[in-house]
Formats: sequence, C-alpha cells, structure tokens
Amino acid sequence: MKVVRIILVVINSLLLIHSIHFGFFALFPFVKKAIKREKISNKKHVFRIIIAARNEEKVLKPLIRSIEKQKYDKDKYEIYVIPNNCTDNTKQIAIDMNCKVLEPNFSPKSKGEVLNYVFDKFKKNNDFDTYLIMDADNVLDPNFLEEINNKLNEGYKIVQGFRDTKNLYQNYITESYALFFYLQSLFLYEARIRMGESSTINGTGYAVLKEFIDDTSFRAKTVTEDIELTCVAALNREKVGYSRDAIFYDEQVTSFSVSMKQRKRWIQGLMQVWKTKHKELFQKIKEKNTFQLTDQFFALTLPIDQSFAFILLIISYIFIIPYYLIILGILVGYVGEIIVSIFLTLYFKKDLKKLLPGILFFPIFHISWIPIYIYSLFNTNNTWEEIKHNESLEIEEIIGE
Repeated sequence: MKVVRIILVVINSLLLIHSIHFGFFALFPFVKKAIKREKISNKKHVFRIIIAARNEEKVLKPLIRSIEKQKYDKDKYEIYVIPNNCTDNTKQIAIDMNCKVLEPNFSPKSKGEVLNYVFDKFKKNNDFDTYLIMDADNVLDPNFLEEINNKLNEGYKIVQGFRDTKNLYQNYITESYALFFYLQSLFLYEARIRMGESSTINGTGYAVLKEFIDDTSFRAKTVTEDIELTCVAALNREKVGYSRDAIFYDEQVTSFSVSMKQRKRWIQGLMQVWKTKHKELFQKIKEKNTFQLTDQFFALTLPIDQSFAFILLIISYIFIIPYYLIILGILVGYVGEIIVSIFLTLYFKKDLKKLLPGILFFPIFHISWIPIYIYSLFNTNNTWEEIKHNESLEIEEIIGE
C-alpha cells in the first residue's frame, strides 16, 4: 500500500502542474483585458488558397462559391484545388468552377504530403505571399479573408481563424464536436491571445506567410501537419495569431464510430509529433524558456497526462476511495461538464434548446478521448483515412441570410 501511495503522489504532482498550467490561463478571457497588438501595415496580402480534396464532389462547390463571395479584392487571391486519390468528379468540378488544379503525380498518404507537394511546387514563385489552408468541406464567412488579412497586418506570420460548425444541429455528435471546438476557442486560443501569447493551428482555416514556410523549410512528416507546424512556430519563437472574427464553418462527422476513428488519427498524429519534436523542445526550454515553448511541450504531453489521470483514478477507486465517493465524483463531473457546455452555448450565442442533446452527451464525448489517448501511447502508426463529407450547404443557408 505504501508503494501505491508513493506512485499516486508522484503522478498526482505531475498532473497538478499540468492542470494548474492550463486551468489558470483558461481564466484569462474573463479576468484580463486583451493585450492589443498594433497594426504595423495596411498591406493587402496576396493569398494562394490551397484545398486538398479527396472525393469531395458533394461539398466543394459551396466552399468555392463562398470564396468567390469574399469582401476582398478579387485580384488578391487564387484558388488551387489539389485532387488526390479521387475516384469521383472532384477534379472536373474544380475545373468547371475556374479553379487552378494541381494533381500530384503520386498518391499522397496524408494532407501533409499534399501540402509538401504544394510548398515544393511554389517555392520559387513570388507572385503571392500567403498560403491559406482550407479543407474542402469548409464554407467561409464573407469577411473571412479581410479579417485574416487584418491579423497578418498586426505582424503575425501565422493566423488561425475561428472554427464554427456547418451542420451544428444535425445530431448529438455534431453538437458535441461544436462544443469541443468552442471550448478550445475560448479557453485555449482566446486565452492565449489575451495574454499576448501564441495560439494554436487547428487543422484548417489558417493562413501562413510563404516566407515562414520557405525560411523554416517546413515539410510535414506526420498525419497532423497542423500540430507539427504549431511546434515549428514555437521552436522559431514565432507566435500564432487567432482571429475570432475570421469565421469559417466546418462539417463534423455524424457517427460515433467514425468520430472515434477520426480522433484516433488526430491523437496518433500528436504522438508522432511528440516523438519527433520533444527533445528539441526540451532543449530549447533549457536554453531559453518562454511560455510558448512550455505551453507547446505541455500540449504534446496531453495523451500521456490524461492516460496517467485515468490510471490514477482507477488505482484510487480500487485501493483508496469508497464506492459512494466514486458515484458522487462521477455525478459532480457530469454536472460540471453540463454547466460548462451550457455556458459555451450561451457565450457563442447558439440555440440552447436545439443544442440540448449535444450538451447532455458532451461529458461522454469528452471521456471517450481516454481510450484513444491510451491506445495512441502504444500505437502511433496511422495513415490519412478518408472521412466522407455530405453537407452541401451554402454560406447563406448557414448564417441565415
């Protein structure tokens, strides 16, 4: 029993440090006025909009039309569709809608490989200055490009937009995804921007200056190129910006089993980044620590941290905690997550009644990450599996205009 208690103390201490780090800074959206970065330029950035598309014929048109409706100079952006591993009409749709089409002469195994192909293709091209990375199932608010441009003009080289959900009220899974991304947006991205610190790149809806890609020679090596690029930004002391006003809408999966598969890929990719970058991060922290480096280090240890927390919980249940306290703890945790979900729903001005199924399911959605974390500790081999997208919604249908 003494050995068990020592193990619990050690694990608990590590978890406490991690929890204090994320918990304390999550309060910043409510207790601290945002540190405002001054505009250093009035430049109209020239965007090359990159859309990796794998069998996306059902959703590609609304994205392209939403780009064409941008309140931004039409001569300041071009749309490039990169069809890969397609067996449908994606390529022809892109051609018919007057997009530029680049088709790799190989079969990419991940979105990162598609982006690597694009970065190599345009390395010597100087007629644009910014990549905008979008997924084919996205739809952009008409002000998206303008708001991204505004943030770039504050001196950021990388800017993440605000991810909302295209099929928000479709079922309890899509609603849970939305709540998860709202939680990240407020307590992670918004909190860090208010501190004057770095946000995080989150899969899609982000812009990165071409000079940053070229100067760092960034090429993705994992299935989560967004986490990898965030890590490279930290190692180069380059803060990632975040624009709450640059809104895009992302389609969420509707099946719990597909959701588990998708999230498993994300976490396995995160662990791949951990394996390739943690030594370099730790060395940089020892040389000259910054909040951004420590924050990124903690973010990469999330699966390890949560797996330890689960182990701690199980050990405590078996050896220490009475069963009635276990039941009470589960109930308190469930109610707590419900309260947070209701707060997020009201904060982001969504329909509470419509979102109720997702709110009630969200604690279960949240806890379902645990087996994914544990599995990913021992298996990081993964490939970019196709997730089918079906919601062909125009921007007007989503925002109600």
